[in-house]
Amino acid sequence: MSKVVDRVQSIQRFALFFGLGLTFFALLPALLGFAGSGYMGSQYNLDDHMVYAAWMRQAQEGHFLFTNRFTTAEQPGITVHVYFLLLGNIARLTGIPIATTLARAGFSFLFVWLLGRLFAKSDVSIFASKLALTLACLGGGVGFMVWHLFGQAITRPAPALISDLMLSRLPTDVWQPEGFVFSSMLTNGLFMVSLCLIVWFFDSVLRAKDNKWSVIPGAISIGLLMNIHSYDVLLIGFVSLGFLATMFARKEVTGVWIGRVGLMFLGVLPAALWFAHVLKIDPVFQARAATPTFSPNFRQYLFGYLPGLLFAIIGFFLPSSTLRRVGAAALGLVLVVGFVVAGDHLKDQYWMGMASFGLIFAVGLGLCYLLASESPLRNLLTSWMIMGLTAPYFPGLFQRKLAMGLIIPIGALAALAIGDLIEKRGRSERNLATVLGIVIMSGTSLLWLRREFSFQGLNVSNTTVHPVFLLKDEQDIVDILSKAAGPKVVVASPGIPSPGTAADTYDTPAIPDLNPVLVGLAGCTAVAGHWSETPEYGERRGELVKFLFSNRATRESRLDYISRNRIKYIVQPDRATYAALPFADLSSLGKKLYDGDRFDLIEVTP
Repeated sequence: MSKVVDRVQSIQRFALFFGLGLTFFALLPALLGFAGSGYMGSQYNLDDHMVYAAWMRQAQEGHFLFTNRFTTAEQPGITVHVYFLLLGNIARLTGIPIATTLARAGFSFLFVWLLGRLFAKSDVSIFASKLALTLACLGGGVGFMVWHLFGQAITRPAPALISDLMLSRLPTDVWQPEGFVFSSMLTNGLFMVSLCLIVWFFDSVLRAKDNKWSVIPGAISIGLLMNIHSYDVLLIGFVSLGFLATMFARKEVTGVWIGRVGLMFLGVLPAALWFAHVLKIDPVFQARAATPTFSPNFRQYLFGYLPGLLFAIIGFFLPSSTLRRVGAAALGLVLVVGFVVAGDHLKDQYWMGMASFGLIFAVGLGLCYLLASESPLRNLLTSWMIMGLTAPYFPGLFQRKLAMGLIIPIGALAALAIGDLIEKRGRSERNLATVLGIVIMSGTSLLWLRREFSFQGLNVSNTTVHPVFLLKDEQDIVDILSKAAGPKVVVASPGIPSPGTAADTYDTPAIPDLNPVLVGLAGCTAVAGHWSETPEYGERRGELVKFLFSNRATRESRLDYISRNRIKYIVQPDRATYAALPFADLSSLGKKLYDGDRFDLIEVTP
């Protein structure tokens, strides 16, 4: 008994210090950013963070139900989001950028602690548990071999063989943070709170076999997840079915266990019913939900997780039954076939329809059955890995989001395989192999950290049209509009990027896109603010460009545009500073509230 206690304490102590260390490193870019002026709290996907900020801003203002301020379209305004409601109230004291950073740090640490607790309660050795926690948090693929700062395509010179195998597309570990833990720690607190809830739910599932009270935390965690990041509930459902297949294989399924897990899933009902209600009556929410986010080519996933996948498959061959070895060989064959077939998936579209997905899903369940082991934790990780590789090709518009946290089971299974291979070897040999494995699988995570500093130095987000720091004019305009009362519909120029002379290089935007910034930080409403949040964004953006540029519209058409969209403020680039760009002189449309070196703020005359 004392050995069990010592083991649990050792793993939890490691998780505590490891979590503190990772959280510190994940905070370094933000700490540097806040040492400067005008820092908005994020470098990666800044426009998405302004969507979060817009919800937080409404909570700051005392709202419980949220509207979409990235459009002037009529809407009932009945969205509820618990996470941003909480952060918005914290932001009353700290401001939005600091509130989001504190949340990201807190949930990053909590995630490591929760995952460490999960491993501590298993039958996995201390060494393997610590390594599993390390690789689950720091693991990645081979993206470090073709590393880029911007985009999803290989634009820098690369060996022809590698570029051809990757179809000239970057592995997901280069650009999709939600599939990986450390990049999520660096970039997005929403991802980290979602990962915490996922791990909390799976921990409850494992405990439900012998503990009826685990139903309560399980139901709470999945209920919160349905509200905060609803796509993950579908992923959890897929993984749970895979886990059920492994339990059938081990003949460990009981009606009581299934019943308790079923009760947990009922926790989604309140949030799910409200979600369905909003989707039914809110046309703006309908348009937002219909925005396609197609999954990338399957090869991008394979290369994004390749080292971990290889180690995991090797682990399935280690001391095991013939059935598991058959399953390991079948899994390898499925991945090879997927790699070959993916060569024809070159467009942003569904890779497979519902019938094809159903077949692949059944194959995934079969692999889970074959690969079942005596360890419930290993079975959970196996199911998460296999069904997690399948889930992103579910034919739904949101499918790319179903890769959430996929490195966790892959990295953990890789670590368990490494542990099985080397744990009984000499200490020096084991340490050398461990360090080598960590370095190989963590190379991309280190480059993510370096890239965050690069974006700050260039003052440009990966979007290429949003800055990381607001300069004086932009800060002053945000302050003025933040204090303004009443409806605040604002228009500003869409961003104009500033490409560097070499491939994969961008400088500070020639014109920053302030539309999402003014929505998120100043509480305004935009006409064309975000590619996903603004319905028919392309059309709205085209109308905005026509309004702003000199030879695109008449005074009468501009007045009509203002009237139709109820525009109250115009952020106009200074025509002397940007003389090379044909911006119209819009000062006659109202009075100038701010006269800056780069931007002017005009309040439209009714």
